[in-house]
Amino acid sequence: MSTDNITLEEITGTRAANILKKRGIETVYDLAELVPRKYTDYRLLKDINNCLEGEHAAITGRFLSVESRKASNGRTYLSGKLQQSNGTKISLIMFQNTYLYEHYLRMTGTDVVVCGKVSWSPLYGFSVPEVDLIISLDQYRPFVKKTYKKFSGISEAKLYEYINTSLCQVQDPLEKEVLDLFKIPEYRESLYYLHNGNSSQEIITGKWRLLFNDLVYFAMMLGISDTGSPSSPFIFRNLDKLVYFLTMLPYDLTDDQMKALGRMRDMAASGNRLNVLLQGDVGCGKTVVAAGMMVLAAENGCQAVLM
Repeated sequence: MSTDNITLEEITGTRAANILKKRGIETVYDLAELVPRKYTDYRLLKDINNCLEGEHAAITGRFLSVESRKASNGRTYLSGKLQQSNGTKISLIMFQNTYLYEHYLRMTGTDVVVCGKVSWSPLYGFSVPEVDLIISLDQYRPFVKKTYKKFSGISEAKLYEYINTSLCQVQDPLEKEVLDLFKIPEYRESLYYLHNGNSSQEIITGKWRLLFNDLVYFAMMLGISDTGSPSSPFIFRNLDKLVYFLTMLPYDLTDDQMKALGRMRDMAASGNRLNVLLQGDVGCGKTVVAAGMMVLAAENGCQAVLM
């Protein structure tokens, strides 16, 4: 894969690049593939009375007030009040984005959307003790908030900017003919969905493509190890118990199961080491193939474990 020799430092600067590298983000591709650790859905406007305890929701109302306070540990936070159209007043607490205090102060008296985690108690009623963001109602657009792991010294906004810049630099590791043949989503588009998607399908598409890439790389590594034909001290030549095991099953194995089992058996019989990823849908019969290899190992004096 080529990024036209664009380095991480050129995108983030030396200081931020050093911070990222200490956490394993070494290249532009590592940055582009930094998957959000959490997605929070703020696509629907809700009345807080219809929310569940602990639910993240986008709530509309008139922003009454905001003030800056200090917690007992010295940490600055913002405290505010929201009033819904039915008269319900809601307490707001903001430990994030406290630098937006002046901005929020100018929003008092206007209609807003508060995005955050809803709480309820018999004594105080509803509140939003974990506000993510407050947006003017006329500027609100349905969105899914992406939360990344924290890097000390890099703000979330800056990290998001770096990631989106990196998306312009990556190239697809697969040829277009392969993408078209197997109907695989394009790499850069999938990464865009991962970081900017506002639907479940877009986010799933992004994650699926990264998993597909991992599978391709794994298969390539297996191919390289096959080429080298690494030897094993264990040679499985006795097959009687495996044959008996297969005949005692209340069903016949499928052609694909027999091919997988036959290939692994042949490699084990020739003294080659096996590093195998057996891929298949849930319920397709992978376990019985593994069980067959366990029988083969036991028959030839070795131990096997199924985890």
